[in-house]
Amino acid sequence: MFADKIPLEPTWNVLAMLLYIWLSLGCLFLIFEMFTLGFFLFFIGLAALFVAATLFFFNLPLMSQTLLFLFLSVSFVICFRHLFVKKSKSIETMGTSPVGEWGIAFDDLESGKIGRVIIRDTIWNATCKTPVKKGTSVQVIAKKNLTLEVV
Repeated sequence: MFADKIPLEPTWNVLAMLLYIWLSLGCLFLIFEMFTLGFFLFFIGLAALFVAATLFFFNLPLMSQTLLFLFLSVSFVICFRHLFVKKSKSIETMGTSPVGEWGIAFDDLESGKIGRVIIRDTIWNATCKTPVKKGTSVQVIAKKNLTLEVV
């Protein structure tokens, strides 16, 4: 009875509304990505923007739009996310290892006991195999947890 009155293809005002919805979703996902920095929402937002661009040129039913969005979201995440994650992990942090650095003995260091040394304006716990006098230059040869081994 009502099946003959329901259009199979969406009308132009419905398509315009859907276009704005996809654009809004894409922009919202991109904005949320700025707060998460996981490079996951970025690709979902990009997929929504691609659906909006496709909808601008082609008259697609809502089911096709949804399937295109799902396909693009999964494809973008699988294909491109690893490129961004690798780059973000390769950034050096401020906590680089002091191994190889030169410093000064803050205390008299006795072999086998823990003393203190100054490396890069920071006082570290340190051990050594030979005794070292206070004020002597030392070089870090190893780091175990928060204790340095110096010579």
